[in-house]
Amino acid sequence: MTLVRVEGVIYEGNDPSLRVAGATVTIAGKSATTSSIGAYAIDGITIGVHTVTISKTGYTTTTLSRDTGASKIVSAGLSKV
Repeated sequence: MTLVRVEGVIYEGNDPSLRVAGATVTIAGKSATTSSIGAYAIDGITIGVHTVTISKTGYTTTTLSRDTGASKIVSAGLSKV
């Protein structure tokens, strides 16, 4: 079984320059909290299609489906509530 690192940045809306710190990113039962620059990394993810959930108080929770074999970068925008 091949394990990979999934990483990316979380930002506000459609503007990648507005990074969101303190968001929780969950994939395959593992979670990470974004840093002060909105970055995160999660190790030990199997290659395949996974659901990625991104949440933070004050924002709408975002759920994405990503294939970690095709790309190990998952970045997304969150919308304010």
